[in-house]
Amino acid sequence: MARNGISNILSQPGYSISGEKKVAKLLGREPYEIWPDRYHADGTPVSRVVDRQPTSTVPADLRQNGVAA
Repeated sequence: MARNGISNILSQPGYSISGEKKVAKLLGREPYEIWPDRYHADGTPVSRVVDRQPTSTVPADLRQNGVAA
């Protein structure tokens, strides 16, 4: 494992789930024991994808009118 890869695993949640598992195995631990904020209690990784909700609607006059440009 590359040195900068280990640095990224330690500092960036979700950078490499497989890398986190390798580090945990080297330490004789489970990943959720080392990074409880990155894993659920059952050992599955926490999703890092943001569920974005639109904050406003598009005004009707800015919507496509069905005519090709």
